[in-house]
Amino acid sequence: MTLTNLPSVERRNWSQSDGAPERPLVAASRTWAQALHGEGFSAIDNVDRSGSGAESAALLALAAGLRGTPNLARRSAARAERFTGERSRTIVGIQLARTLAWMWDADMAAAYQSVSMLFIGDRDHGRDGSAAAIGIFAEVALRCGQGDTARLALAGFEDYPRDDSAEAQEIALAYAILGDDNGLESAASDRAPKSALVVARLNLAWGLRLRRTGRTRAARAPLQAALELFDELESGTWRRIAARELRGAGHGGSSETTVSLLSVQELAVAHAISLGLSNREAADLLYLSPRTVSNHLYSIYPKLGVRSRTQLARWYEGNLDSSRASSFD
Repeated sequence: MTLTNLPSVERRNWSQSDGAPERPLVAASRTWAQALHGEGFSAIDNVDRSGSGAESAALLALAAGLRGTPNLARRSAARAERFTGERSRTIVGIQLARTLAWMWDADMAAAYQSVSMLFIGDRDHGRDGSAAAIGIFAEVALRCGQGDTARLALAGFEDYPRDDSAEAQEIALAYAILGDDNGLESAASDRAPKSALVVARLNLAWGLRLRRTGRTRAARAPLQAALELFDELESGTWRRIAARELRGAGHGGSSETTVSLLSVQELAVAHAISLGLSNREAADLLYLSPRTVSNHLYSIYPKLGVRSRTQLARWYEGNLDSSRASSFD
């Protein structure tokens, strides 16, 4: 499947009555699956604060996890947890945010531990809450060799309504990810209306399946399609995963000419910013002052032709491989 399929992707109309575009407020009353599928994840300042403190903080955490700012996701999740108990419905947003933060770190074992707690024991977050998380649970479980555990959890949704709700789309996504090659390929190629995030994740899952089974060349097209759509959606965490997998498939290597424009310390700062760190956090990591980090960024941006931290993180992901990045850890 390629991006030529995108006319079938469901797009929500976030416009005012006079036709002027606006970014939506993410209402605290929306379900977690709806929040997960909302587009424009970078607009985390637009989270509606009219709900409870726990709901607003958890929505902020989820948006940060989707955007690819793991430290903000963890801080907001911790804040939300102070307002609520572990058996609250809000725990769904909290644990999804933490799971996405671990996925950003490429620590799938920790991500599995985080999301699996939503499917263990007595749960007061409700069936819809579990449905919102089942797609991510399937993705992470399969990467950790725990596919059977996810399939057991998925069996509890056999009688869930098959409609176009965000929850039903997550369930269908989980079935595809945990199914055989034919089912996953068919789901990735299906032109039936679905959220753009589901389309991207299906492409990613199919690309991963192809790459893991030795079909590396064939994996590049769906991985590239996933990467471009995650980029469009500003879904930084999944974009990071797709970029890493695409490099592993032998595509999108480093640009040595551009990299050579940066000093060693500037590369280290770029790496820290790509991890979602603030200037102060990057300074602590690199034993620099926040002012020095700020000065390096002032120098880095024009050299690379970027204008924001998000664009810098994308440049780093696209131009430096994991082996180079590890030298700055």
